[in-house]
Amino acid sequence: MHVAILPYRFDISGLNKFASEIIDTTGQPISRKIVMDFAKLDFIDGCGLTVLENTLAWLFSHNVEINFVNHNRISSLAITYLDDCGFFKKYLKSSLRSTANVRNTTLPCNNFQMEDRHSWLHNKFVPWMAGTMGMEERAFDTLKNCLSEIFNNIVDHSLKNSGLVHVQHYPKIKRVNITVSDFGQGIPNAIRSRYGAMDDATAIEYATNEGVSSQTIPTNRGMGLSILLRTAVLNRMGLIIQSYRGRFLCNIDAQGKVTSHKLNFDSFYPGTLIEFWFNIADFVGDEITEQDLEW
Repeated sequence: MHVAILPYRFDISGLNKFASEIIDTTGQPISRKIVMDFAKLDFIDGCGLTVLENTLAWLFSHNVEINFVNHNRISSLAITYLDDCGFFKKYLKSSLRSTANVRNTTLPCNNFQMEDRHSWLHNKFVPWMAGTMGMEERAFDTLKNCLSEIFNNIVDHSLKNSGLVHVQHYPKIKRVNITVSDFGQGIPNAIRSRYGAMDDATAIEYATNEGVSSQTIPTNRGMGLSILLRTAVLNRMGLIIQSYRGRFLCNIDAQGKVTSHKLNFDSFYPGTLIEFWFNIADFVGDEITEQDLEW
């Protein structure tokens, strides 16, 4: 049995430390029985929650026995956030608090099936974004299509028919974060199988080029990550893509200047994680014409 201690701050900065607690250097579960210890967890955001749920799904797929300890600390803001997102109800069959409820700032971590993605985007995501940002639903068509292409990439690169998506609004800093993840074969392996040897981070960067696809499904045009990158530039988004041991980061400053970085790590993240975020004031919605407003 192995005790995996969740990081004090569980956001993108805690991902690699958490992964090293769960996965060995060969990319396999560190033990057949893992206890997840929540004692030190003080902060978790939507990315941390998505990483946690994606890792749990990956461990379950490897028939690893999971138990939680020190999670019933309802005075902890991190624990109450998880509780309100439905995390404990999902994994322990009941919430920790009778008052646990989804916050209006959260579109909680959803395990979507590919056949349901259009319904979720149209009926959940777009109305939530419109209400959060005070804009017409039509203003989010490009962002909706961008996410749809990312979901297609999940099937293409991961060979899985499902994934996780979480959306979080931070009113104090007027920012929205969107996180998507899966636990499939990962972008690097998919890209190397078609385009040849390269390190994980380089493979991720290569996958952001238009038309690049592992073509495991005929409907994938290789557009998902390139559309995301263009959307990021237009809306001055921050963007992180992590898969296996590689990470690709892209930042756009107030003047529209794009800087990107590649990093390779010793730790291993199962599948692919995509997180992007934008300041509400910088978001450029689709233009709504008079024709759009006609009945």
